[in-house]
Amino acid sequence: MQSEVDFLVGIQCITYNQSSYITDTLNGFAMQQTDFPFVAVIIDDASIDGEQEVIKSYIEEHFDHSERSGYKGWETGDACWIFARHKGNENCHFVAVLLKRNLYKEQEKKEAVIKNWMNTKYIALCEGDDYWIDPLKLQKQVDFLEDHPEYSLCCHGFRTYDGITNCWSEGYVNGFFVKYPKGFSFNRIDNLKAWMTKTLTMMYRKDYAGQIKWPNYKYKRDTHLCYHLLKMGNGYCLPIVGAVYRKTDQGIFSSLDYFQRCEIDFLICYEIARNNPEDLELQIIYEEEKLALFEMIRIRFRQHEIQKEVRRLVNIYSRAVYEDQGLKAVLFSFSKMIKSYIKGF
Repeated sequence: MQSEVDFLVGIQCITYNQSSYITDTLNGFAMQQTDFPFVAVIIDDASIDGEQEVIKSYIEEHFDHSERSGYKGWETGDACWIFARHKGNENCHFVAVLLKRNLYKEQEKKEAVIKNWMNTKYIALCEGDDYWIDPLKLQKQVDFLEDHPEYSLCCHGFRTYDGITNCWSEGYVNGFFVKYPKGFSFNRIDNLKAWMTKTLTMMYRKDYAGQIKWPNYKYKRDTHLCYHLLKMGNGYCLPIVGAVYRKTDQGIFSSLDYFQRCEIDFLICYEIARNNPEDLELQIIYEEEKLALFEMIRIRFRQHEIQKEVRRLVNIYSRAVYEDQGLKAVLFSFSKMIKSYIKGF
């Protein structure tokens, strides 16, 4: 089933066990003031903390349930569905997809479930623990992309709230606005170095994403999507602070420790580089990342830190060096690590 409304923007919000935060996220969608219809597709990945009930209650309270508004509720083998239009914001529509089982490890299955609802010109992203604070966010991004067809995506600044320490900070992107008060362009290499495209701030062209011929990525993340989008056109960062990134001990990435983050960051860069050997600038970035990982391991060895997490990084680094340069290079690297360990005494 799909609505007859011709949506210009589809918001993709995948959420799991974020019942304490999801109301802020939904409020950020519903507050958007636009001159076009948009649909927020909220996919709850079979939460077990009561989040599905929170989403249903929100729609019950704030959305029109009349037949005239197009309200529908139905069930499939994969999920319970609700489609509704907001009572006070007629351009705002929600689709709640309440999955019956968790599909975290079956991303292709999850994407297939919502495919028809994301058939819009533009797609915006926001996870269930982050939220938007600028009611004109979507309008400003659409206006820019409509006026600049050569750009593949558009993002903006954000603030960070650390729910563990109860502290606020400015997102790292915001610092660029001092030098570029009207915003700035960036390419795929710029984004790999500084990650301008924070998930909660990004909007991209759906037809560009549809043209991507995906390599066989094992560690597929938003980073991969942005890299391929930016190969087709630059991105632009608007000089607005339009969202809040929430750090919690429940976030998939923010809950990881330092070594786990280093591991994921390197594996993502490694995988993108291996699958795009023709991109020479990317290969330089990859070599820099490999060198940085090696230096971090050497420092840890010098401090006699050889716990399980460090040994995992050694294994990852060694495998990468072996595939790139062979066994001799691996043995040479190991000799340097051992020398660092001895120097630490």
